[in-house]
Amino acid sequence: MARKQTAKNRRKRHKKVSKKDARSHRRPKKKPRVSSKTRQSSPKQSLPMLEALLGSPARARILRFLYRHPDAAYNLKTLSKILLLKTPSVARECLALARLGILKSRSGGSRKTYQVSAAFPFSGELRAISVHSHALSSAQILSELSKKIHPKLVVISGSFLNIPGSPTDLFVVADRVSEKQLASAMKQFEAQLGTELRWSAFNTNEFIYRWKMFDRFLKSIFESTHEILLGKVPK
Repeated sequence: MARKQTAKNRRKRHKKVSKKDARSHRRPKKKPRVSSKTRQSSPKQSLPMLEALLGSPARARILRFLYRHPDAAYNLKTLSKILLLKTPSVARECLALARLGILKSRSGGSRKTYQVSAAFPFSGELRAISVHSHALSSAQILSELSKKIHPKLVVISGSFLNIPGSPTDLFVVADRVSEKQLASAMKQFEAQLGTELRWSAFNTNEFIYRWKMFDRFLKSIFESTHEILLGKVPK
């Protein structure tokens, strides 16, 4: 009886070992290949405060511009051209703002003009939000510039930071500077900020030379309040 039990136990152990060996001889699973083209999706850029508050980028752009020029009246065609918006969109938003009492309209000849209304109860508060809220993020500025040139140094000041009296609003250094391409980018920035911008651009060699010569213009930029979005200044 003892022998039979021993033999039975041996068979059980043999079966267990056989299953273990079988598992050990299985081919290991290959790790999935990660394609070199696969990239992490960049986080979505949140809307600036005024755009998020109004729920309409076009409406925010119109208000920001008109509150920066409160004494002037503009027709739809002029607003569309300055703000780089389609005329039907401008007409729809201006009509909605006029119905709310934020804008006032005036018909002159065949064209209707719009301007901000001082009679609106919260005109002061809305103007403060429109003018002082940042319309462009650092990522948006760099993205737009990178479409036109390959900047090495990008510095913002003045209207980008709501600081009056700065020597320039945007300063750019690149190996190749195309004034035409930069002017196109600045037009986009002006449409979103609602004001004219001053900008300066140097190629890399000119910037290094002027920096070593303690150029007055460069000194005025970096001694005033500014923000470096890309690159570093020489020591």
